[in-house]
Amino acid sequence: MSTHDTIEPSYEIYAHTVTEMKHLLLDMKSQKLDIDWKQKAEELEKELKSLKKNKNYGLFWKEKREEFDTKTQDALPVLREVHELAISQDDTQSNIVIEWDNYHTLSVLSYTHKWKIDVIYIDPPYNTGNKDFIYNDRYVDKEDDFRHSKWLSFMEKRLKLAKELLKENWTIFISINDNEFAQLKMLCDEIFFEENFYWHFTWICKTKPVNMWEARFKPQKNTESILVYGRIEISRHTRFILKEWVEKKYNDIVNSRRCRLEEIAQRRNLWRLKRDTMLYAILGIEPKEWYRWQLSEWRYKQLLEEEKIILKNSKLYEVIFEDEEAESVSYEPMWTHLEDVWTSENWKSELSEILWVWNWFETVKPLDLIKKILFHSGDWNSLILDFFAGSGTTGHAVLELNKEDGGNRRFILCSNRENTSEYPDKNICRDITYERVKRVATGYTNSKWESIEWLGGNIRYLETDFIPKHKGTDNLRNRMVERCSEMLCLKENIWEPVVNLSDENMRFYERWDKHLAVLFGLFRFEEFSEKLRKLDKPISIYVFSRGQMTVDDFEDIGVPYTVEEIPDPILAVYKNIFWL
Repeated sequence: MSTHDTIEPSYEIYAHTVTEMKHLLLDMKSQKLDIDWKQKAEELEKELKSLKKNKNYGLFWKEKREEFDTKTQDALPVLREVHELAISQDDTQSNIVIEWDNYHTLSVLSYTHKWKIDVIYIDPPYNTGNKDFIYNDRYVDKEDDFRHSKWLSFMEKRLKLAKELLKENWTIFISINDNEFAQLKMLCDEIFFEENFYWHFTWICKTKPVNMWEARFKPQKNTESILVYGRIEISRHTRFILKEWVEKKYNDIVNSRRCRLEEIAQRRNLWRLKRDTMLYAILGIEPKEWYRWQLSEWRYKQLLEEEKIILKNSKLYEVIFEDEEAESVSYEPMWTHLEDVWTSENWKSELSEILWVWNWFETVKPLDLIKKILFHSGDWNSLILDFFAGSGTTGHAVLELNKEDGGNRRFILCSNRENTSEYPDKNICRDITYERVKRVATGYTNSKWESIEWLGGNIRYLETDFIPKHKGTDNLRNRMVERCSEMLCLKENIWEPVVNLSDENMRFYERWDKHLAVLFGLFRFEEFSEKLRKLDKPISIYVFSRGQMTVDDFEDIGVPYTVEEIPDPILAVYKNIFWL
């Protein structure tokens, strides 16, 4: 079915509905009723005319209900940590993997991460009709009359929630092929605004034709696209390329080309190093400004071996040829067509090497592709979200980039429990997404029995759970308070319980630089305050107080703190999403 086939019937349905409503309004005007239906009808008719006038260009489709809508009529999503899957290797903040429907996950993140996400990369189903898009537990095939409507309904709900998570400066990358490219572009223009569209770029996804016989007679599609929207200068972070200088190599030109040695060690005091592993500072070059870069010990040693930096008289130097200084600005540009990132075919094989599982995914996004995307967006402290995480390439790319340049990027990956006929006892999120990032983070043995070095990083694994709704507001508030601990841990990214201070009425968690404290009722306030005074780091305090407590009630605890009530801010977010 073409885009025209989808849009035109949908618009006809809309236009027919407006006409029918007009006839109904005329009938209502002619009736003599106690209620002032005439005024009501005139107001509604005016609104309909305004709607028709404004919505004369864009996407129109028939909304299709998803089964999760039925689920949330009777329950609200919360989170539950699977403690046995936690990985803690250092003092950095944790990366997150969340299992279940990504709409529910995005609903929870609407509270915990509103305006906190720097970069989103997603690889949604392409809706090819070849068992790649499941809607209400059924594959959508090519003959489905509402194939495009279902996909648009599915994407719109999730993209609208994702938009509310983005910071003021943000970027979103969406992989797609030509099955839904036109529809996705128009949908994103509406949600993210056309003025925030950067470009779309292509990459070579395969080199082998699917059908060798057809390949003789028709062109073979071997590229896919990535749409880019954002409010940030893409490619503003350029890799530094150090000018090579080895004295032996330049003896014959040193007299004709003056050199300047920049002593990097003198600039170390300008850095506030964040980790023990971040031992070295080094000079980088960008247009118009000078930036200093941190290097991990691993990267430092690599550059020494490559003779791209030098040690002279026990000091670290970068060498710049002054007559080339104007040309020394070095870029790794972001091209609109990428040819050097491997293909999905290559990475399907690489994924098998990591997980020892074959034929789970027909297509796997290349690691180099995602690394290039993430490198040219955000910065070294970016928080990156992928809510179609699939094989976990985004998480792998974040960990590898951090290893290469000493960054502190973090990821949130969302995936579902879908399995396949080949592996009916496994689910994608736990056995593929999580397992891949766990192995590359901690080190693993591949299918060739080779030991692969670990990349580092901490991981927390969460599942979406549900609490029943009740007619009584107070009952719902109480149940939300009982089940919101993991949501607060996710919001603050603080996970380690302080066991000697916690009990069923109050809980304490810690990170190397901060505490999280939760009080479930005011009757233990004095004891809670006394325990807070024992803490020696800044504290995020959450209190179930029914409006009876203020920030000033904690002013004597002796460390910086913030106070927020629960669960009303959570329920306020859910009210907008689930129409509580």
